[in-house]
Amino acid sequence: MDEFRFGSVEVSFGHPTPLFRYMFERYRHRKYMGEWSDLTSCRILGAHPDDVELVLLNAFNKYEERHDVLPQPSEILEFDWVAWEASDEEETEEEEEEEGAVFDPAIPSDVEPLRCFFYAKSAADPAAACIQFYRVLEFYAFLSLTRSLSALRRDANVSDREFLFKSAQLLSKDEQSSIVRLVVELSTKELLDFAAGEGLITRSDRSLLGSSLYQFRNSIVHAKQDQRAPVTVDSIIGSSSTTKAWKRVLQQLAQKALGKHSSVRHLT
Repeated sequence: MDEFRFGSVEVSFGHPTPLFRYMFERYRHRKYMGEWSDLTSCRILGAHPDDVELVLLNAFNKYEERHDVLPQPSEILEFDWVAWEASDEEETEEEEEEEGAVFDPAIPSDVEPLRCFFYAKSAADPAAACIQFYRVLEFYAFLSLTRSLSALRRDANVSDREFLFKSAQLLSKDEQSSIVRLVVELSTKELLDFAAGEGLITRSDRSLLGSSLYQFRNSIVHAKQDQRAPVTVDSIIGSSSTTKAWKRVLQQLAQKALGKHSSVRHLT
């Protein structure tokens, strides 16, 4: 069983409990869902109902960090399936070795980018995953702009005239500039070396990585032949190595953005 703690909230992954099996046995179709021993359930203790999704998304991330597998929620449909006779043989469950619990006093609480991060890691198509990771960066690039405006507004040394001028400068900057600034802040030497080695950029330069990333995003979002960036549409019989490389870059940047800029919630 895997156990993760976020403040006073406990999340554990393991086989369904006897109570769970009793409650949902009538809805389980063995032909499609398999035996209970083949299924994994998630138990959340101590969380407010409004925080369940937030806790679950963070627990999924922790589980993937430990096992390199992202859990996927599935729905037990509320249908009365044809009754199946249970086997007379008693099921014997192997004893499971419990790994040490992971404890985090606080968790990222911006649920929108957490959802994008989850959908990105769940996407089968690398290009679709890139878009969702990019949405995480967009979210925090915009928040960075609002923080800059807030700091400017509270600066007592800035006159009214200077405030209007500097605000106009911030607001006139295009989307690319905001993304590039965030990429410059989050990029590591290892990430730059990887991008250069994969041919995504011509040299290890943070600003160049941000500009190239923005151009790649345009190439998979837009399909206009007259745009500056070429249209990127991967083959149906094998995705591009370039797209896969960008996916890796974007995932690392999105993860760092969540870790550095997300609001946090202390669960008590």
